[in-house]
Amino acid sequence: MCYDDDSKETWMLRVSNRGDGVREIVPDTTYEVNLPSQLRGKQVKVEVINGLVVVDTESTDFPSLREVGVVASMGQLGFDAETQYDSNQYMSGQYTTLFDVNLQSFDIINGSKSAVSFHTATKYEFRVGSLPEKITFSRYHVHEAEPALAAMVTDLAYKIISVGTTNFTLLGADSNTLGELFTYNGVAATGSGKVLAINTKHLYREPRYLSFVLKITEI
Repeated sequence: MCYDDDSKETWMLRVSNRGDGVREIVPDTTYEVNLPSQLRGKQVKVEVINGLVVVDTESTDFPSLREVGVVASMGQLGFDAETQYDSNQYMSGQYTTLFDVNLQSFDIINGSKSAVSFHTATKYEFRVGSLPEKITFSRYHVHEAEPALAAMVTDLAYKIISVGTTNFTLLGADSNTLGELFTYNGVAATGSGKVLAINTKHLYREPRYLSFVLKITEI
């Protein structure tokens, strides 16, 4: 325990998906740790000092990755506009992304070309109204892919990149227009049209290491 210049109590908390102190909720995807009793229920400022995410470069998703990071249930107060346009869902006041990492800069692990580690390049700060007894955290990625029409998933967002002979208005689009964004309604899709999956923060299974260090200061 230490004190900052304003004489506020400050703690350093290191969390990872390894060791006896973490419980695996969803295999290789979602984890849970108990917070120290000294922190629970406190209103604090949380700063992400360091974040590390290791991924497999031989996975089929790797070439299409656009973002990698960690989401957590710490109750970070903030706003997130990555929702359907004009929905105002971002007004909920909850922000789950703990940090993301720079995909342009990475380290090869132990000389292996099948695994790389990404480090957070930006310090993230949050205000948390009341720290919970436990926090859950998961690795996420955002990727772009061109799925077959038959492989589209209901309630996910897509962009029309080729209209072809497909009637996208039957699938949830407002019009058959190149570049149109729509949420797929689950109706069976036919024709020669093509779409781009617009994914945001999909959790995924990855047995490799992830960790982060938090600086927690009582407000």
